[in-house]
Amino acid sequence: MVTSKKLQDDYFKRVGRNVVEYKRIEKLLKIILPILEIFANHENLNSSKFKLATLGHLINQFIEKIEVKVELLECEEQDNINTLSSLEKSVYDDFRELVQARNQLIHCSDSLPNTEEEYQIQIKELDYYYDKASTFSTSLINYMLVISAIVNSLCEYKDSKIYTTYLILKENLPGDTVFIDFVNPWETTWFKTQIIEYVLMAEKKFRNPYGWTSLSHAGNFIRQSDKNITPRRYGLSKLKDVLIISGLFNFYSVNNQLFYKSKYCCITWKSERKLEQCTIHIK
Repeated sequence: MVTSKKLQDDYFKRVGRNVVEYKRIEKLLKIILPILEIFANHENLNSSKFKLATLGHLINQFIEKIEVKVELLECEEQDNINTLSSLEKSVYDDFRELVQARNQLIHCSDSLPNTEEEYQIQIKELDYYYDKASTFSTSLINYMLVISAIVNSLCEYKDSKIYTTYLILKENLPGDTVFIDFVNPWETTWFKTQIIEYVLMAEKKFRNPYGWTSLSHAGNFIRQSDKNITPRRYGLSKLKDVLIISGLFNFYSVNNQLFYKSKYCCITWKSERKLEQCTIHIK
């Protein structure tokens, strides 16, 4: 039976995609393991010892070092509060299957499917393992970010290598994941928070002809829109503090009334964005 070229192309595209994702996981693990050693054993940052390690070895090392002080943070996902152990569990449950799938893909790549039915079965399996690997990557990034944030806080943000890693991880968070740091609130990803979204909506609704919006009008608008969205949700006591620390706004005051104006083009954000579906808290 002759197999269609399109089916073969779909198969090879998926093989390449999965290999790239496994390589990405290897790269992530080589970043997090030295930081985990600092956190667990107070060692100096040393990434060279993991440079040539295989994916299986990296994940085994990761599991060995995953016993950390989980009381330092919480993970809130769709209003359910879980400790860091929820991230650990998702990583541990998936890692053996991930390594097995990766090894099978790499070491058995010479044996291609023979029929269209076999190609279709293999494509479904590749899609399944890609989804698993992507979920693993997301859990890994979340885990890495909170650990690097804790280490940075302990180091008082003085280690440039660790801080650079931390910034890269924060930039690579999924779009619906918000990082909230109660200890160092200026590190929160404010541009992705619901409270900033409401502040921008209030600006669009209430700004005067000169582009300035009363902070009190914004506060009333947020309270009427969603009573759960308060500054305390983000570790602060006043809406003014949120806007100042976020760094996204300019201010001026007249007659004891504070006005704000957004600095950037973020005023064009759409209100239907799915924000804060997953929130990572550092406390």
